Amino acid sequence: MCAIATALAPHPTLAQLPFEIVQRGQVDPAVVQAVQQATLRSLASLARLGVVLDGPVKAYLCATKADYADVLVEFGLFDRPTAERRSHVYSGQSALGAFALNLEYIRSYTARPDLQVWWTVPHEMFHLYQRQSQMDRRRTPFAFWEGPAELHKLKVLDERRVIDFQAYVKATLLPRSQQARKNHPAFSIRQIGIGTPEARTLGDFYRIAAALGIYLHETAGWPKIIALYAPGDTRFSAQFEAVFGRPVEEFERDFFAWLDRQ
Repeated sequence: MCAIATALAPHPTLAQLPFEIVQRGQVDPAVVQAVQQATLRSLASLARLGVVLDGPVKAYLCATKADYADVLVEFGLFDRPTAERRSHVYSGQSALGAFALNLEYIRSYTARPDLQVWWTVPHEMFHLYQRQSQMDRRRTPFAFWEGPAELHKLKVLDERRVIDFQAYVKATLLPRSQQARKNHPAFSIRQIGIGTPEARTLGDFYRIAAALGIYLHETAGWPKIIALYAPGDTRFSAQFEAVFGRPVEEFERDFFAWLDRQ
């Protein structure tokens, strides 16, 4: 299916967008506008963190799961069977300089995809920064890949006043993360997120990763989180120890002890 570049209505803040919207299938204009706004807000948030993305960004809005699977294959990240499996459990996917949204899947759990994209776009936009680093993605534990992206999502939602960051973390995120940990007590950081699990298990993995992002923020702050994905050693374990001054295994022990105390 051919990509259809979206025609943008004249708007002073959208006159020269640093990204391109590409539609696959028929997409609600309200969703297109929400993605534009969420992407702009995410770029501004990243800039305040000292992050500059290499080149323009492409946002693929996929009307159906089949469209989404097609884009994942085009990204060159997955073979066809894996892309089709992921289309049933993932809302979005990043690539180098691009991200895709799975709107059919998003519509399966919300009647307002134009609001839900605010919970997905900032997450994928942080992945764009991670992907332009030299780190070997295959050797980066899921929780360390997804946790900072979840943290950035909450940062953008707090700035937009969709949530109160501290209240949301205390009342919603950490209790859910603790329950997710209880559901998988034997899993280490390196085991969480392996493969393409069913949706409930994947949700637990993301909740544990989100808590790890909060712990990184509380104990080290954004500068070290950003430095973790800056150009450096391609081995995650070596880069982590260089930035944080201790091995991943020691950090993992302290993180789970912290989560248990919350």
